[in-house]
Amino acid sequence: MSTSEKDAGSLEERVALLSRVSFLSELDGVTLGKLAARVTRRRVARGEPICRDGQPCAGVWVVVEGSIQSVKAAPGGRLQILDTAGATGTCSLASALDGGSCPMQTEARVDSTVLLIPRDALHEAAEQEPRLAMAIAKHLGSRLRGVTCQLASLGLHDVRARVAALLVEEAGRGVQAPDGSVKLRLPASQAELAHRIGTEREVFARALKGLKEEGLIEQVRGRVSIRDLAGLRRVVDAP
Repeated sequence: MSTSEKDAGSLEERVALLSRVSFLSELDGVTLGKLAARVTRRRVARGEPICRDGQPCAGVWVVVEGSIQSVKAAPGGRLQILDTAGATGTCSLASALDGGSCPMQTEARVDSTVLLIPRDALHEAAEQEPRLAMAIAKHLGSRLRGVTCQLASLGLHDVRARVAALLVEEAGRGVQAPDGSVKLRLPASQAELAHRIGTEREVFARALKGLKEEGLIEQVRGRVSIRDLAGLRRVVDAP
């Protein structure tokens, strides 16, 4: 359950947190203070829903600590992870703006703390501060671009290519070894990564095994060594 406003941290702490949210970062202290005075705090356990698919949207959720994910379930139970967010990340912005219901379920990936900016408080701030409206538009435009790329990957690439694309993306956060390989740790379980790219864990594991057999990667549990990054890129770009 949400804690009372007095338990949401001091006003200064809430202002400091909101100032690190991408579309709120350019607001002045007075506007941030008004928003911060309206937020409520909630502690959520791993797997606990923050907002449910189809339910009315209460506002924008901001992650204080921990991590959340937005998930869409198919009628047969298959899951697609559409987005994840860590500290200062947000969810439900679009629904908070247009008044629609939540189009997916957002839940805690780990035990987390979140703040809720009520819809009416966000609307009032956007009406009074044109910079906020433009910042929100830019933020949503960036998110739309990301979703477009994700949909293109799901529609145009098979699972092998999607797994290769995931590894290429993660390579940018890996460590290059003296032999030229890139060492990295997978950022989540195979089941979660599979749901991110629209497949099941068993299929994801087979694709990883296939890339290993091709000599493109080596794998030991959650650690991957990319032996041939250019080869992975060719898998992604193959017609």
